[in-house]
Amino acid sequence: MILIILFSGCISDKGNEPNEEESEPNEKEKEPIEEKKLPDLNISKNEISFKYLNATLKEGEWVNISVIVHNLGKANATNISVRFFNDSEIISYKNKEHILIKEIPINESRLVWMNWVPNHSGLINITIKVYCNEIESNFTNNFASKELEVKHK
Repeated sequence: MILIILFSGCISDKGNEPNEEESEPNEKEKEPIEEKKLPDLNISKNEISFKYLNATLKEGEWVNISVIVHNLGKANATNISVRFFNDSEIISYKNKEHILIKEIPINESRLVWMNWVPNHSGLINITIKVYCNEIESNFTNNFASKELEVKHK
């Protein structure tokens, strides 16, 4: 013979009914869980700019590419690397493939720029990506892209 007992409810050694003290959360449960403070680097397409000498940019001419990097998080961001891409290739200037920023404090920003000479004409997709040493609260806003028109020489 097999006896199966199903039980649903509360067991209390003080009687059949739980008292108010047992149903109240203890002090640790009442304390709010502390949110980990993290940086949040942010760049946007609207803050990428291109500057060049003439009214139009031609292949073989210098262009200055700049972006404003924000820290929207609740902690300082340190050892930030900013990388610039021409379509999928890294843009380097004076043998540097990225620009380092030591720190961006909470709610502050930094202007970062790099000079580049495009070697072909057409619409070029410039993408900028930022990375930092810490885990961030949001990685989806760490890159932005904007098209740059380069005319044939």
